[in-house]
Amino acid sequence: SSLMAVKISSYRQLCFAYKGAMASELCVVYRHGEEGQEEEVEECFGPEDDSDLEFSSNEEWQCQCTDLFDLFTKIRPSATNVEIKEIKLQSSGGEFFIDMLYIGKVVPMECDEVVKNRRSPAMPNGVMVDEVQVEEESGEYTVTSVVFNCGYNMPLLQLKGTGGWTASR
Repeated sequence: SSLMAVKISSYRQLCFAYKGAMASELCVVYRHGEEGQEEEVEECFGPEDDSDLEFSSNEEWQCQCTDLFDLFTKIRPSATNVEIKEIKLQSSGGEFFIDMLYIGKVVPMECDEVVKNRRSPAMPNGVMVDEVQVEEESGEYTVTSVVFNCGYNMPLLQLKGTGGWTASR
């Protein structure tokens, strides 16, 4: 299924916490132009475009906020009605982790507060979860968890709600 694009004129702030070896580059797939004449482009921006895009490789959690509307106004002023379809972040040679991703109208809180209030990762039975996929079909949801590094002993999820729920392993 196709996800909705994010209009940067309305939702201009991109914020996230990160740690590890993340490249100082923000790549976006975006659509722009007048209705019926839209063009889809993939483009990468770095610290030469905006100093906010200088990501330091560090094992401590850090926070970054970027005003996407200002970035496009400065770097691509001819791009009108910009809608972000995809955001890509790259490694600078090792692992990196993203948390607390936010796309919205205003910066939700100062970066120091984001890092301080970050929750610890979910590690049921000490198993690190690598990926979670949620799929919906006709009001029925399938949740698939993939554990990191061939982990095992993943407990069943507890389900809450008003519908008829089932769980399987």
